[in-house]
Amino acid sequence: MTVYNFCAGPATLPKDVMKKAQAEFLNWQETGCSVIEMSHRSSEFIDVYKSAVSGLKQLLSVPDNYSILFMQGGGRGQFAAVPMNLTLGNVGSYYTTGAWSADAVDEANKFIDARETAMYSY
Repeated sequence: MTVYNFCAGPATLPKDVMKKAQAEFLNWQETGCSVIEMSHRSSEFIDVYKSAVSGLKQLLSVPDNYSILFMQGGGRGQFAAVPMNLTLGNVGSYYTTGAWSADAVDEANKFIDARETAMYSY
């Protein structure tokens, strides 16, 4: 029986990807350590980072004048991080499409004047 776990989001990893990650976990690309153990300043990790940015930009057609930010905290962690770090001035525009975006507006209002410029009826 195959179990599909969607707890972390709307997708599962293919078995071949998980098997490759398992095989490389203790010795990633013959570096002698796992990719999660190596320094974020090492040339090996910088290559991983650049590859991830490049692949994501290509997948999502992100123009070169935009940056990709990899941030911890999950979705809810960004509800505060975005208005505190990416808002010009004290006003932010939000498009409310459901419960998650409504929560984002509530959190943002703690730091800025979060304005719902558009709303999808839900």
